[in-house]
Amino acid sequence: MREVNDQYRYAGSQSANTICLPKRYRIGMTMDLRRLKYFVAIAEQGGVGRASAVLHVAQPALSRQLRVLEQELGAKLVVRHAGGVTPTAAGRALLGGARQLLEDAAQLAWMTRAVAAGRAGGLSVGVSDVYCWHPVVVSIVRIFRERYPEIDLRLLPLLSGDIAARVLAGRLDAGLIFASEPVELRLLRMPVLRDHLALAVHRGRSLSARPALRQFDDTDFIVPSRELSPQLYDLVIRDLNAAGLVPARLHQASSHTAALGLVAAGMGCAVVPQCAHLRAPEDVVVCRVAGLRVPIPIEMIRLPDNASPALARFAEVVAAGAARARPAGAARGRPSSRAVAQRARKDRT
Repeated sequence: MREVNDQYRYAGSQSANTICLPKRYRIGMTMDLRRLKYFVAIAEQGGVGRASAVLHVAQPALSRQLRVLEQELGAKLVVRHAGGVTPTAAGRALLGGARQLLEDAAQLAWMTRAVAAGRAGGLSVGVSDVYCWHPVVVSIVRIFRERYPEIDLRLLPLLSGDIAARVLAGRLDAGLIFASEPVELRLLRMPVLRDHLALAVHRGRSLSARPALRQFDDTDFIVPSRELSPQLYDLVIRDLNAAGLVPARLHQASSHTAALGLVAAGMGCAVVPQCAHLRAPEDVVVCRVAGLRVPIPIEMIRLPDNASPALARFAEVVAAGAARARPAGAARGRPSSRAVAQRARKDRT
C-alpha cells in the first residue's frame, strides 16, 4: 500500500473532475477533466464563441478556464485569430490524448454505475456438466444473457461436491448442485429442477423391454466420484446393493461426461442423470431402469453475504425459470393435475 501511495499523489480536497498523475511525469499538477472538456470543445469548434454555444457555458468562463489550463501546462494551446482559434503543436498533442481520457472517464463512470445496478460485471457459476445442456438451464442462461448482455457470465462444469466447496471458498458466486449433497447451513438454497438417475449403456448391448438393475450383474459399473460427490455416490451404491447387484468392477468418474466417454469406449455401464441423453455419444444409450430410485433435485446455492448485484439479477432469473419448469400447482404447494387425477382413479378402485 505504501508503494502505491508513494507513486500517486491524491487530490484530497480537489474536485471530483480532478485526476492525479503518477509522479514519474513530474509536472507538479493535477488534470481537471472539466478544463480538458472545454479545451477539446474549443479546439473542435474552432473558437470560444462556438464552443460556448455547444457547451452552454459563458464565453468569459471558457476563456478563463483555457488560460488556467495553459498556465498549468506551461504551454500555449491555441492561436487566436479573427476567424476563431487554431491549436498549436502543443495543443494538437494534447487534443488526441484529452479525447481519449474523456472517453475513458465516461466509460469508467458508466461501468461503475452499471455494476452497482447489476447490469454489468462478472459472474461465475458452477454447473454439473450434463446440466449445462438441460432445457431449464439453457433457458435460464439464454434469458439472462438477453437481459444483461454486459455481464460476463462464466459457467464451470464440475461435480456437485466440488461446486459447493468452491462457493463456500468464494471461488464461485453460485452453483447448481445435486440438492442432497451435504452443504453448510449458511448457504442460501433455491430449488431449480428435478431429474432422475438412469443407466448409460453401450448401444451394442441388448436390452430387455423393461431393463432392471439386476440384469446387469457381473458388469463393470461407472459411478460418480465419491470424493467429488459423496452423497450421490452413497445413494447409487445403496441402490446397487438393494438390487443385489455385484459389479465385476467399480470405476469412479470425475464427471458425468467422462462416464459417458468410458461407456462409449466399452468399459461398462454408467449411472448418470437422465438428462445425460442430451449429450450422449452416438454409441451410448441412456435409459431408465428399475431399481435406480434416486431422484436428482437440482438447486442453486450461494453465500448469503455475497452482495454482488449481478448475482442478485441471476438469482431472479433462476427463480423465474424454476417457476416455469415446476409442474402446475406445485409452486403454491398444491398437487398437480396429474397427481389429482391419479388419486381420483385410486379412490374409484
